[in-house]
Amino acid sequence: MPVGIRVAQRLAPHQAGVSLGLARWLGVPGGAPVAVRVGRGVWPARVRVFPAPGLGLWLPPAAARALHVPAPITLWARRGAAGSLPMTGPGAATGSGGIATGSSLPGAGAAAVLDLGPVVGILARQYHDTNRLFVRLARARGVLAFLFGPQDVAWGAPAVWGRVPRPRGRGWLRRPFPFPHVVFDRAVGVLPRAELQAFLARLAGAGSIVFNGDLGDKWAMHQHLLAFPRLRSYLPETRPLDAAATLRAMLARWGTVYVKPADGCMGRGIVRVEAAGGECLWSPARGPRPARVPRAALDQAVAPWIEAGGFLVQQGLDLVRVGGGVCDVRILALKDGRGRWRMVAVTVRRARPGQPVSNLHQGGRPIPFWVLARRVPRPPASPPLRERLRRLVEDLLPALDARSPQAGDVGIDIGVDRGGRLWILEVNPKPGRSGRGARAAVYTLPMDYARWLAGFAGKESGGPEANPAAT
Repeated sequence: MPVGIRVAQRLAPHQAGVSLGLARWLGVPGGAPVAVRVGRGVWPARVRVFPAPGLGLWLPPAAARALHVPAPITLWARRGAAGSLPMTGPGAATGSGGIATGSSLPGAGAAAVLDLGPVVGILARQYHDTNRLFVRLARARGVLAFLFGPQDVAWGAPAVWGRVPRPRGRGWLRRPFPFPHVVFDRAVGVLPRAELQAFLARLAGAGSIVFNGDLGDKWAMHQHLLAFPRLRSYLPETRPLDAAATLRAMLARWGTVYVKPADGCMGRGIVRVEAAGGECLWSPARGPRPARVPRAALDQAVAPWIEAGGFLVQQGLDLVRVGGGVCDVRILALKDGRGRWRMVAVTVRRARPGQPVSNLHQGGRPIPFWVLARRVPRPPASPPLRERLRRLVEDLLPALDARSPQAGDVGIDIGVDRGGRLWILEVNPKPGRSGRGARAAVYTLPMDYARWLAGFAGKESGGPEANPAAT
């Protein structure tokens, strides 16, 4: 149920203005005690019914400040259970750090509860157009979203310091927000893996639902997918690079291999190694041309990778090429406002000629799907390429749920070799976006999923319908 929220300067601190429709929905008459809750913050008040159309709520300025609600805003509402609640409103007793511990408002213990949300904290440190669109389009879905980092959480308070785009200009505004119902994990490089997991666990312990968290590194994901018989034939041979002998054996078997960091992203650190007679050709992700390494010097060349640890060596694939550049397919899969997976975008990426990876961060470029499809052989009675990709992704997504039930935003990279065979290259839990709003679903579906996780699921369409009180 979407409710338009505004600040009414003339309301007394102990009052909450409620439209007639909202009062009926709550089942409370004028003068009845009500508790307005946003995240951890709760404000007790007496109902003052306004003869206004739609579903509207007017808060006194002190309540909007205490609840950290950036009114005017439209949020989803649900009826909470009546009973004693800790309050942040007038007469509330506070403990250390200003945390409300109780209320002396008469009748507050029997108040109806108007629960508003969801509040979604996007854990990220990149202030770019992609995250700007996440935050802005969330508002149109009745979701209060903001960016934050580990340093922004005041654990002893019911608020988090977050950032939202300024109404005008390219900057960001930092201000307090309610403690999030849901945390959308898009953290890349925010903290080392172990520290990030501890931080997310602490958020979960404080009551936030975390989704899109860590799926493990590439080796862990490869081993997990191998456990599913329907996926095994789609997985290229992959082994930890623990010795030069491993690289030699893989080169002897496949002729071409890829060396990649198990914990890498954006195509960084990937090197293609090709056997070429008495030499090996080394092609880094964005190198100008392949370097020639004598076979006799292979052990020395691979030593830094082995010493650093955390690298994999993977079977090289003879992928379809367009204009001399290898291609793969990035499929963006998101969960919707009912917790169901949806394939939202299919993008074909072409590497620059001679380069080993097609990742857009490493110089790759998107090309039309049909350009790839017409180069892929199609045996008689075989479904079209797009249908084959869809079926593979439908087999893959349950395996992701088995590993992380609250995964909700993944990029699946699939290669197509010149024989038409499909290969699962990578599964990325924090896929990038272009920062453009042409396909709003790639930004709004995670907010719909967050609303579902938080228990504010309404109509499947997700966004607040026309609401006079919200305008």
